[in-house]
Amino acid sequence: MTHNPDTCILLTRPAAQAQAYADELGKACGDNFIIVQSPLLEIEILKVPLNLSGVHHLLFTSVNGVNAFAENSDQRDIPTICVGSRTAKAATAIGLKAAQAQGTANDMIALAQELAQGLPGEFLYLRGRIAAQGVSSALNTAGYTTRETVIYSQNSQNLNQSAIKVLTNQTRILVPLFSPRTAELFTAQTAGIHVQNAKIICLSQNVADRLGDKFASEITVVSKPTAAAVTREIAASL
Repeated sequence: MTHNPDTCILLTRPAAQAQAYADELGKACGDNFIIVQSPLLEIEILKVPLNLSGVHHLLFTSVNGVNAFAENSDQRDIPTICVGSRTAKAATAIGLKAAQAQGTANDMIALAQELAQGLPGEFLYLRGRIAAQGVSSALNTAGYTTRETVIYSQNSQNLNQSAIKVLTNQTRILVPLFSPRTAELFTAQTAGIHVQNAKIICLSQNVADRLGDKFASEITVVSKPTAAAVTREIAASL
């Protein structure tokens, strides 16, 4: 990749997702930037007993949940409801039948209620140890029996020295943030750093809200909560 010292993109997603997104950026945006990867989360798949009896739909809010389910069960005959296109694609790839919401937990909750009307049994929400929104509580409150199982852990990591270097020098830097947890960690770990010339691109307002006041003037929230929308904003910013 050709390096342009004027623009850097800092990727803070878990390692596998960061690399996949870096490849997508190269295809979509060319090579007039450098990429620095500094994952703020490490995904640990947990080995857990899964009780799938009576489950009419599995619920997934991330690709990580799908991957963890694949590690824990060979069963593929339970329909799934996924938060967005990437999660649905991952579910389909392992042999599950996936219905796709429009990118937010609220979208998925609405779709779940629509698809579950009149069905016996319950939802099973397979999630990370840290969950941004109460999917299970919302569905239970609406009258749809929902269990949940923590199937992976999001372990925090520190910004690496390469990330700190680009954040504190004069390089123009774009920072796409895809989850509230990552936004919280980014805010905490830059608390003592004078970040210069940065634009923070957030997947949703929920992500942006976790950044506090420090980056208020540098935050852009994309129009739709999808990676494609983040990519379009990055392309427009180069």
